[in-house]
Amino acid sequence: MMRLQRPFALLAGAAALALALAGCSRDAQAEAESPPEPAPPEADVSRWDPDSSDNGLWLLTGEPAIAQIVRAMRDAGPVTIEGSFTELVTPEDTEQDPYTDRRIALRYTGEYGRLSAAVTAGDVSVDIVMVDGLSYVRGNPAYAQTTGVEAFGEGWVCTTSPDVLLGDWAPLLEPAELVEALLSGAEEFAVMEPEPGAKTTEGVVGAAESPFGTLTLAAVGPPLPSAFLAGDVSGDGSFTFTGWGTAAEVSAPTDVAQPCE
Repeated sequence: MMRLQRPFALLAGAAALALALAGCSRDAQAEAESPPEPAPPEADVSRWDPDSSDNGLWLLTGEPAIAQIVRAMRDAGPVTIEGSFTELVTPEDTEQDPYTDRRIALRYTGEYGRLSAAVTAGDVSVDIVMVDGLSYVRGNPAYAQTTGVEAFGEGWVCTTSPDVLLGDWAPLLEPAELVEALLSGAEEFAVMEPEPGAKTTEGVVGAAESPFGTLTLAAVGPPLPSAFLAGDVSGDGSFTFTGWGTAAEVSAPTDVAQPCE
C-alpha cells in the first residue's frame, strides 16, 4: 500500500486546512440517453466492439480514465453523496501500533451553486447551504471557537461571496473534485472489463498486486460513480453517489444570525 499522495490523506489535509482558515470554502436515465463515446486515442481501440453497449472505459487506465469519469460527473449535474473516512495515524515509534484519529463525514445533495451539505470533522460540525446566489454556513460551538466567529454558533451566517466561507471546503463540496482528489494520488488506476450485459464495473485503485480501493462505475453511458470503498495506511472509508441529475430541493434558512448586507 502506498504512503505518498494517499487519497484519504489528501482529503484529511483539505479538511484540516478548512478548519484553520474558515471564517476568513443522472442516474439510470443518463445511461439510457447518452450513447457510449468512442475511446480516446490513449486506448487500444482494437479491443473494443463498437456494437457493444458498454462505454469502453475499461480500455483506459490512469489519468485518461480518471479524466473521463470527472468529465462525466461535471456533465451529470446534481448528486447525493453520503460517506465518511477515518484517519489512521502511524506513530514514528515503530513499536507502537497505528491508531484511529479524526473521523470526517459528509452528507451532500445538489451541485455547486445549489446545494445542502453537512460536514463533521472530529468534534467540529458545519452545515452549508448555497441557493439563489447566496451561501449560508453555521456550525457547532467547536466550529465557532475554531474560526473565532461567534455568529457561526448562533445561527446561519450569510455571504454573497461563497469563496470567503466555502473556498477551503471545496474538495468536499464539488463532487467531481472530490473523486478526482480520491483517485489522482493513486500510483495506478484501472477499470475492469464489465461482464456481458452488466450495468456497472469496478475501477481498481492502487497497484494490481496491492489494491487499496474500488470505485463502482456505470458500464453503460457516462461512467458515473455509485460507490467508493478504500482503506490504506492513511485511513479507510466509503462514499455512495446516488440520484445523478436529480435537482436538489434547497431553500434558504430562516434563522439567520448574520444576514447578507
